[in-house]
Amino acid sequence: MKKTSSVTRDGLSAITIQLHWGQDVDLALIKCREIIDTLYTSLPWQCKKPMVSVQSGINEAMGVAVVPKRGAVNNRYFIEKEVKTRYQRLENSGNVFVFGGLKDEVHIMVDYNQLESQKFSLNYIASVLEKENFQYPAGTIDCGEKEFLVKTTGVFTSLKEVESCPLLYNDSPILLSHIAQVQWGSQDQQSFFTYNGREGFYIGIQKKQGGNPLSLSREVIRETEKLKLNYGADYEFIPVYDLSSEIKKSLASVILSALTGAVITGI
Repeated sequence: MKKTSSVTRDGLSAITIQLHWGQDVDLALIKCREIIDTLYTSLPWQCKKPMVSVQSGINEAMGVAVVPKRGAVNNRYFIEKEVKTRYQRLENSGNVFVFGGLKDEVHIMVDYNQLESQKFSLNYIASVLEKENFQYPAGTIDCGEKEFLVKTTGVFTSLKEVESCPLLYNDSPILLSHIAQVQWGSQDQQSFFTYNGREGFYIGIQKKQGGNPLSLSREVIRETEKLKLNYGADYEFIPVYDLSSEIKKSLASVILSALTGAVITGI
């Protein structure tokens, strides 16, 4: 290892590792993934499992615009869970990232008068919700050559469960719904993408280490056609960037130059 650096911002932490020249990158990737698998259970339960990738000089090999036909851009959860994962499964696909749209979150609107009458504080309500909404690793179970991870889970799965969260008042429980309204909302938008004046989502697809950008282009186009069949009634899927086009133009230019040179030499 030559150098490490890290950048942290709200909701994201990125660690960059630079290796000395001549090191086996594939072996380094395997070691990094093994370390993550070992330490992942020690991270806070809200953290997603870290991803490991090799940086290249190219931001992405393919870019696809996803534009809602009904103008709604608050369904980023669908884009990340249904569309992004389809592109991630492609043979030559590496990292896949999403720009634009709104992320859903739960908003709890506390009635100030009720808060004062019950002598509650916002910090108390927040701490109760945090304790009630948790997922924690509870160990492993060995079954032959397989090892299964066991987790205890108490994560909220609906607004009704959040509303039914008990708060202690004078040694008696009252429900959160008695002092607050619970509803779906959206996080503050952190990225925007527009296509022909219409707001939507941009999906950038990087090729994996050693992957072929021409093969990735064909795979993305085939998968995009399948997505149009499945979700075309609600979304438009438009490839807006294709690195393979630039590669093909460069190859054509090289071939033309070679043929021109051969003709001139023959003359």
